[in-house]
Amino acid sequence: LKGVAGIIKDNSRGKDTVARYGGEEFCVVMPGTKRDNALVHGERIRNKVKQAKFTAPNGEAVSITISIGIASTEDHAPESHLDLIHAADTALYRSKQSGRDKVIVFDKKANRL
Repeated sequence: LKGVAGIIKDNSRGKDTVARYGGEEFCVVMPGTKRDNALVHGERIRNKVKQAKFTAPNGEAVSITISIGIASTEDHAPESHLDLIHAADTALYRSKQSGRDKVIVFDKKANRL
């Protein structure tokens, strides 16, 4: 988790907020970022994690991939911050269900909140 957190933080802007959100989940709040730029950011992080070399406590090399869900106020006008979090979570689970190691942007037409 520390290694993935470091990659996310090192590849985020100073004005972004990076936080652990639950067991193995992280959240990056990117104020003023358009959906397409968030997608580029997500893909960059996904690739960096996939290319990183991690070592298990027993010394064994471990490969890690991540699934990413993106929600943007550009596409989705949430009534509260919880709606936006739920939209990102919905996109995250679509990413996991469609084979993992992907970045999925929430699509209001394809997903109901």
